[in-house]
Amino acid sequence: MPSSLYHTDPYCAEVATVVESIFDEDDRWYLALKDNLFYPQGGGQKGDIGTVETALGPVAVIDTVKDQYASSPRSLLVLAGPCPGLEPGAAVTAKLDWPFRYRQMRLHSTVHLHHCLIEQVGGVRLPHPKTSDIGDGEAYNRYEGVALDEGLVARATEALRAAIAAGGAVTTRDDDSNAGFRWWDCLGFSIPCGGTHLRDIAEIGAVEASFSQKKGKPKITFRLSDSPAA
Repeated sequence: MPSSLYHTDPYCAEVATVVESIFDEDDRWYLALKDNLFYPQGGGQKGDIGTVETALGPVAVIDTVKDQYASSPRSLLVLAGPCPGLEPGAAVTAKLDWPFRYRQMRLHSTVHLHHCLIEQVGGVRLPHPKTSDIGDGEAYNRYEGVALDEGLVARATEALRAAIAAGGAVTTRDDDSNAGFRWWDCLGFSIPCGGTHLRDIAEIGAVEASFSQKKGKPKITFRLSDSPAA
């Protein structure tokens, strides 16, 4: 089974590995490596991007998706174009766009923690967000079937900033009773999640949050102060 480094060592940004397969489908080129360094898109988190250094030169990775047909977890790296001469068994070095991955990790922990703090501050029980989407420096939680107001969101945001300032360990773990499922744990909160996360919420840094509502669906948007679009 390929090792999923994005789970076992989410801070690993580079690995020497071997090509397992390379193929094209629907005008897109895909590459599978022995080691799953690149996180495949899922759970609102974007697929990793980066490069693969080969004997033929660097190959750009523009996205990563799950191999839906593999019997065990496998990442498929979406290449910028064909790579003639690259074959299974070739030795390569996979390199993440680390700043992109790290922003994803910071925001992923942010959306989970803010959700939990709304529940704690407001004394309410929330359904999981209908949609969580994590962009490059910005993310949001959108809810349905729940009443949220700007005041409660603001109080939760202040609690979020205080928690970040104080710091707190983040752990992720497999679900022992449900193969393939994982959990995120922080400050006594737990959320089912298979994404990549920080070691400590202090790494989130400065973050802004804004509240909006459309057709009765509350949306909370988060933005890192050092977002590329800031």
